[in-house]
Amino acid sequence: MTGLPSWLTPIELPMPATMGRVNVYLIRGPRGAALVDTGMNDASSRKELVRALGALGLGLADLGTVVCTHHHADHAGLGLTLGKAGATMLMSAADAESIRLFFGDPGLDSMRATFYGRHEVPADFEERVAPMFPFFRSLSEDFAPSLTVEDGESLDLGGVPLEVVLTPGHTLGHLCLVSREAGLVLTGDHILAGEATHASMRPETEGTDPLGEFLASIRRVEALGLPLGLPGHGLPITDLPARARQLAAHHEKRLGDMLAALSDEPRTAFDLGERVFGVRKKPFLRWLSMSQALACLTHLAALGKAEEIQGGRGLVYRRTT
Repeated sequence: MTGLPSWLTPIELPMPATMGRVNVYLIRGPRGAALVDTGMNDASSRKELVRALGALGLGLADLGTVVCTHHHADHAGLGLTLGKAGATMLMSAADAESIRLFFGDPGLDSMRATFYGRHEVPADFEERVAPMFPFFRSLSEDFAPSLTVEDGESLDLGGVPLEVVLTPGHTLGHLCLVSREAGLVLTGDHILAGEATHASMRPETEGTDPLGEFLASIRRVEALGLPLGLPGHGLPITDLPARARQLAAHHEKRLGDMLAALSDEPRTAFDLGERVFGVRKKPFLRWLSMSQALACLTHLAALGKAEEIQGGRGLVYRRTT
């Protein structure tokens, strides 16, 4: 990447479970080094991180601070390793709680698969989805951050000041890091250049409005007016406000599609997810489709455009009359 400040170095790490890549960012200031995000808990990711740091004359022990934009495995997977190496680990309180819940009671995996039994799903859904959660846990280390950060807080990362901007939606406590002086935002997974970040209803977000929060967070980043976005995946975003508007429009269209799929006849979130997003065969993609449908339906209910009612085997949804 060109045009970056001298204190910032992107490092691309492998994501073997998905065949993708994740961007983490090394910050080297006058008083030390820091890292934004960690990569997965995977041998190849660890090896590449050590190699990339070594090429710059650094080791894991040279990282004074690590900031995790959110709790997903590709962004916080090596949290325990880096903490043990001496880094002060930072993330939001909400995402620290998500890690605690996910690792704290694996016995809830069957209930996580069905969103705590509140929604009707196909007969084989739970038995096919629940076994995936232990695999997801294997990609991330169980750790608690050294400190949690708050919205608007100014961080001193090796002598480089960055501002915390909480951007909930992709996760409950997703955060971005802002350098107004450099005109850039480290966006994590909140805004990506090449794909639309999903805001989905996960078991830990029941009772909240993830999509509503996500849209508000997008508008907040747009309002910063800073041109450069450095995302957790893919290429840099050269016009961040324009990309924010594009992403908001994408989700508004999805909301319109979901509203059009609703009728006076109550339907399950699973059924509506297949109607709007298409039929998916892989278990996790079926679960993800339902979680995205729930995010849309919850936001439409908050807007008074959809109604959530108790059906025979769980919650169902219909258009508000």
